[in-house]
Formats: sequence, structure tokens, C-alpha cells
Amino acid sequence: MVFVTFSLLYLRVLGQIALAQEHRGGLMLSIGKSLLHFDRVDSFEEIQAEIEGITATEIQQTAQRVFAPENINTLAYFPEKEK
Repeated sequence: MVFVTFSLLYLRVLGQIALAQEHRGGLMLSIGKSLLHFDRVDSFEEIQAEIEGITATEIQQTAQRVFAPENINTLAYFPEKEK
């Protein structure tokens, strides 16, 4: 079950990237940002290879690190008491 879900995740992410590349304005913005930050532009094939290189274990380890209780903050707003 996890394998199927993970495979569908890959397809969804790659599909979203492919669709984003069809929107020329957004694509030009993305290329510009990439050039400014990294001094290079990755092709769709390079991005696809990097995404396919990510394992379920890596995602799980990252999620455990990011969502560890010591890394979670809570902000609560309480109404002021009437004077």
C-alpha cells in the first residue's frame, strides 16, 4: 500500500511540474529565480531524475525531523477579558 501511494506521489509531483512549465509567465519567473540563486537552470529531465532519486525512507526521516515535538510551536490567541 505504501509503495502504491509513494508511486502516485511521484507521478503527481512530476505532473504538476510539467503543467507549470506550460504556463510561460510562471516558467520565465522560475527560470529567472533559478539563474539568480543557483546560476543555472535545471531541465525537466534533471528535475525528474532528482525527484525519482528520493526514497520513501528519506521522506520519512525528514518528516520525523521536521515534525518532532521539540520543533513544533503553538500560538494561541485568547480574547481579552472585558473591563
